[in-house]
Amino acid sequence: MKVLIITAPLGNGHNACAKALKKHYDNLGAECTVLDLYEYISPHLKSFIEAAYFWTMKSAMSVRPLANELYMMNERTEPRAHFITDLQNDILASALCKYIDENRPDIIICTQVYAAQVVSRLRRENKTDALTCAIITDFTVQTYWQDTQNIDYIVTYSPMLSQQCANRGIPQSKILPVGIPIDEKFSLPVPQDKARRQLGYSRDKFCVLVMSGGMGYGKISRCVQDMDKRFDNIQFVVVCGSNESLYKDMQQVKTKNEMHLLGYSNRVELLMDAADCIVTKPGGITASEALAKHLPIITYDPLPGMEENNVDFLVNMGCAISSEKNFPVELCLGLLINSKTRIKNLKEAMADIAKPNATAVLVDFLEKRYKERS
Repeated sequence: MKVLIITAPLGNGHNACAKALKKHYDNLGAECTVLDLYEYISPHLKSFIEAAYFWTMKSAMSVRPLANELYMMNERTEPRAHFITDLQNDILASALCKYIDENRPDIIICTQVYAAQVVSRLRRENKTDALTCAIITDFTVQTYWQDTQNIDYIVTYSPMLSQQCANRGIPQSKILPVGIPIDEKFSLPVPQDKARRQLGYSRDKFCVLVMSGGMGYGKISRCVQDMDKRFDNIQFVVVCGSNESLYKDMQQVKTKNEMHLLGYSNRVELLMDAADCIVTKPGGITASEALAKHLPIITYDPLPGMEENNVDFLVNMGCAISSEKNFPVELCLGLLINSKTRIKNLKEAMADIAKPNATAVLVDFLEKRYKERS
C-alpha cells in the first residue's frame, strides 16, 4: 500500500499533522511519502510562500479589526469567486498530476485545504483513482472547503462541526469526526511529578507552560511579564518555537519567578505532563495536543479569523479560558491558581472531547476502506 500525504508551508500545524500520520504509517511498514506541494514545484517557491505567510500573519496581528473584516468578507464569497486561488490550483494540479502518474499512490491524504482543492480537481478530471482524504486542522470549516467536493472523506475534530460542513455543502456521509491527527506520544501520560523530575523543574510550584505556536507569533514577553508581576512562587516554561528573534528577546526578560526558556522543542508532550496549565495561541494542533493531555488552556493573542473561531469552539465546549482586553491573561491564570474546582471542570470537559488516538483511528479507517475497494 502506497500512501501520499500532501501538505503546504502555511503554518506548522499542517506539517505536524503530516508528520504524525507518516510516523504511524512507517510503524505499520507502509510505503508513505510526505510531499510539500509548493516545494515539489520549487524550493524557492516554498521559501517565498513561507516568508509571505509569516509576514501576512504578523501584519494581521497589528491590524486585527481590518484583518477580521477581510476574513469575514472572504468567508461570505463563493469558491468560484476566488479566482486567484483557482488559477493557483490550475498550476498546482498540473504539477501534482505528474507526480501522481509517476508514483501511483493508493491513498492520498491532504493536511491543508489548498492541497485538498487540487486533489479534488484531479479526481474530478479522473487523473487519479486513489482513495482520498482531507483533514481540517482547526475547529472551524472555512469557505475554501466548499471546493473539495470530489474528496472521499473530510476529517473534522468533532461532530459539533458537522453543521458547518453541511453549510459548506459537504455531505454527512463524507464527514469523519475522528479528531485532528497528532503524534501518538500525546496519548501516553506521564505522572506530573515524574515529568518534572525528568525535566529538572520545581516539583512544588504551579507550572505555566507558555507556547507561541511553531512559528513563534504573539506577544509572549508581555504575556509572561504580566503574569510574573501578579504572582509569586510559580514557574514558567516558555517555548518560542522556530522564531529565533523571539527567543533572543525572551532571554532579555527578567522575572522574579523561575523561568525555563526553550526554542523549538520535540518534548512538548512531556512539557504538558509537567504543567498545570498552558497559555497558548489557539492553533488546532497545539489545542488538540493539550486536549489529549487534559491540560487546561488559556488562549491569548489569536490570529484573526481561524484562531478566533478556534477560541469560540474551545470556550463553548468548556475546555478553555479566553484572555481578552478587559480580562487579561493574568486574571485568567488567577482563576486557575485560586480554584481547583475550575481546573477540575476544565479537565473533565476536555476528557469528554479529547481525541488522543485520532491518528490510529483515521489510519485504520482508511486502510479498511482501501481494502474494501481493492
